[in-house]
Amino acid sequence: MIEPTTSDAPADPTPARPAGPPAAAIPDPVRRIGEYVFYGSMSWLAWFWGASVLLWIAAMVVVPQVAELETSMWEFLGLGWMRWVLFAAGCVLGYSSFPMLVAQGLTRRRVAQGSIAGIAAIAVAGALIVTAVYAVEGIVFGLLDIDLVVSERHLFDVPGQL
Repeated sequence: MIEPTTSDAPADPTPARPAGPPAAAIPDPVRRIGEYVFYGSMSWLAWFWGASVLLWIAAMVVVPQVAELETSMWEFLGLGWMRWVLFAAGCVLGYSSFPMLVAQGLTRRRVAQGSIAGIAAIAVAGALIVTAVYAVEGIVFGLLDIDLVVSERHLFDVPGQL
C-alpha cells in the first residue's frame, strides 16, 4: 500500500485563473475609442483632403497659363475650409457617437479621453498634409522662379519658416 505524502510547502493562495485570453490582450477602452474616432473620421475626411489636393494640382497647372501666379494656391484650396470641416466633424461626433458609446457601457470620462486622442491624431495627420503640400508648392514656385507668398497673416509669414 502506498502511503500519502505530505508537503511542508504552504498552499498556493492564488486561485486558479479561468481559461481565456490574457489580460494584456483586452484592448484599452481609450485606445479603442481613439481608433474609432480616428479611423471613422478618416474614412470620409480623406476624401475631402484628396479632393483638395487634386483641385490644388489642377489650379497649379491651369492658373499659370491664364494668369500670373502671385500667392499660395494651397492657402485658398486646402487650408481655408479645412478648419470648418474639422469643427463640424467634432460637433457631429459629439452629438452622434458620445451617447452611443456611453449607452454601450463606457464611462463619459473614457469616451472623452479617447475622443481627444483620436482628434489629436486627426490634427497631426491634417498638419502633415498641409505642411507637405506647402513644401511641394514652395518647390513648384521655386522652379517657376516666383516668391511664394501667403496672403493672410498666419503664425508663420513665409513657408520657409517651418
